[in-house]
Amino acid sequence: ETPNKDSVEALASNKKDGYAKPTHATSSSTKVASTKNSLDLDSPSFNSILHSRRHIQSSSISTLLNTNESLALDIRSFDSTMQTLVYENYSKFIDATDAIRSIGQSVHDSEKGLDRLQLAINNIESRTTELEDTLKVS
Repeated sequence: ETPNKDSVEALASNKKDGYAKPTHATSSSTKVASTKNSLDLDSPSFNSILHSRRHIQSSSISTLLNTNESLALDIRSFDSTMQTLVYENYSKFIDATDAIRSIGQSVHDSEKGLDRLQLAINNIESRTTELEDTLKVS
């Protein structure tokens, strides 16, 4: 769910008034390492909710609004890119289908030509055999 302007303003207001959820500090180094991994975008254990909360708590309203606008632009750009890729791949699929159909027709035409060639070879063989038999008798 994408945050609307009201929810961003409400979160910012809560932050300004000091009502943001407190984070519990721990002395355990494993928990700190785990938190660092969960905030790393490239980590398999990335936690988007924790990352978003940290960003909301540590950013100004202006930064949050800029981030919101930037994300909206990125989403539109990715949607456009995805749509272009879908159309390109669909076009390639249609071209491949046409090529396969053309190859199938060529194979069918070649089979007809090979059948005619086989008949001609059989006819030549039969006449050659008749000629040889005629020459043996004489």
